Amino acid sequence: MYKKDLKVLLDKLYLKYSKKHSSKDPVWTIHKFSDPKDIEIAGLITSCYAYGRVEQINQFTDKFFLRTGFKVHEFTSNYSEHKDKKFLKDLYYRFNNESDLSLLIKNIKNSLELYGSLENLLNKIIQTHMKTYFRLFLNSAGLSVFIIKKIRITVISCRLR
Repeated sequence: MYKKDLKVLLDKLYLKYSKKHSSKDPVWTIHKFSDPKDIEIAGLITSCYAYGRVEQINQFTDKFFLRTGFKVHEFTSNYSEHKDKKFLKDLYYRFNNESDLSLLIKNIKNSLELYGSLENLLNKIIQTHMKTYFRLFLNSAGLSVFIIKKIRITVISCRLR
C-alpha cells in the first residue's frame, strides 16, 4: 500500500472513530468538563482509579463527579474534611475507600494552594529535578521514556517518523 493510500485510509478511520464519547475508556470522562482547572483534577483522580474493570471505574468516577456537581476544582479547592467528607460517604473502588479519596483530595488541595495548578506543580518538579531524577532512553523506533525516580511517575510518548 502506498503512503498516500494509507493516509486516506487512516484519515477515514480517524473520522469514523474520533467521536468524543466513542470509548468506554475512563479517560473519556474528562470530556464532560470544559474548565481546564476541572479537567486537570478530574484527569488526575480518574487516572488514580484507572485499574480494574472499565465499567466499575466509570461508575465510581461518575458518582464522585456528580457529587461535586462536576465542579471538581471548586470542590477540591474548598475541601474541608470535617465539612465535606459526607460527600464521599460510601464512595469506594476496589480496596480504596472514602478515607483514601479524602486524602487524595487533601493532597491535591495542598498542591493547588502551593503551586496554583497541577500543571505548575509538574513544571516545577521538571525544572527543579530534571538533571537529578530523569533518564532518557531512545530506541530506533523513536520511543521516548522519561522516568521520574523519586515520585514514581512514568510518562511515555511516541513520536512518529
